[in-house]
Amino acid sequence: MDSLNSSESMYQAVNNTVDEYKLSSYTIIITTVFYVIIFILGVIGNVLVLFVVCCNKDMGNSTNYFLVNLSVADLLVLVFCMPVALLETYIIRPWLLGEVMCKLVPFLEYSASQASILTLVAVAIERFVAICYPLKAQYTITPKKTVRICGLIWLIACGASIPYLFMAQHTTYDITENGDELYECGTYNDSLPAEIYVVSCAVIFFLLPLFVLVGLYLRVSLALNKKMPAQCNNRVVFNKKTQEAADEEYSMEIYGGTSHDGDSGNPPEYTPLRVTSRQRAPDPFRAQMKMRKRVVYMLIVVVALFFICLLPQRVVSLWFKYGSAEQQMSLGVEGVYTLVIICRIFTYMNSSINPIIYNIMSTKFRTAFLRALGIKKIRKRQDTTSSHNSSFATTRLNSVQASSMV
Repeated sequence: MDSLNSSESMYQAVNNTVDEYKLSSYTIIITTVFYVIIFILGVIGNVLVLFVVCCNKDMGNSTNYFLVNLSVADLLVLVFCMPVALLETYIIRPWLLGEVMCKLVPFLEYSASQASILTLVAVAIERFVAICYPLKAQYTITPKKTVRICGLIWLIACGASIPYLFMAQHTTYDITENGDELYECGTYNDSLPAEIYVVSCAVIFFLLPLFVLVGLYLRVSLALNKKMPAQCNNRVVFNKKTQEAADEEYSMEIYGGTSHDGDSGNPPEYTPLRVTSRQRAPDPFRAQMKMRKRVVYMLIVVVALFFICLLPQRVVSLWFKYGSAEQQMSLGVEGVYTLVIICRIFTYMNSSINPIIYNIMSTKFRTAFLRALGIKKIRKRQDTTSSHNSSFATTRLNSVQASSMV
């Protein structure tokens, strides 16, 4: 909202006639197509995230609860803010939704944005503790505490967005021949306290979290890329005797039988298949590190896209505020609003793209999504040896799992 209304000089230049506020049919059609696609994908995807995490006990871990919180913020933006933006594409003036919606829409948009960035910071801290101090994470970051942290995140985000309720102005700009008042809605930060507030929010909820997230994920990535990370002193390590015992257990007969052929103890028509010493049990620590790397890489992609998608709106808002009116009006009314629409598309795209990332980069999410949609994943039949190998690997991995994975 503020990217459209933050430049008072721009409004003074284009407020002369209502006709100037009608966008071209081409711009309206293209914008509508993008908005509808983003809205459908975003709502379906984020609702699926809520459904699969809340309805699957095996996905009820701290990381996934934070991702649910992120989906709630995205749904708020898509459901409450995006339809208003689409309406403004068709009817820029007058404002038709009343004073309450004029103030509520920017408040919700910025509350959701700030809740999203705080959630990304929280999940980065959770991953850092879980990977570098796994035993400590078991009692410091529990699902119950995660729910409380999510509640605190929303309290901070909503509290920090309260000034937008006062900065959003619902004012009369004209009166019709019938005596009806025509209203416009704008978010203005032309006072010194408002400017200080806007700059502070940009630093606290955009620049500072960016540096924190880069630092945390850099340390986590370095820890995961080491075979025996120095930071991870509390992990479970298999010693030589444990590995030997695992190899002995893993070396089993696939086909059982009783003695039918003298001293051999085997039926004459086959020889029992045994796993050789080369077919050792999979290293559960290595498998666990591979899972953790996949989760961290997925979260890094989510963070990177968040800042990439929100950066254009931040830059354009500052340009509208501090740039010259001549530079802005050189684009023309159509160009200015097209730039605003592009920034909004990037913002709304960020709210719809996360479930797609989960589906691409997380096997558990992909399987849960398919199951929720009624699509059963087709698996090739494996022979008996593969089944035993997979069962044993899963058992050993679960026994040393130090923290929940996505």
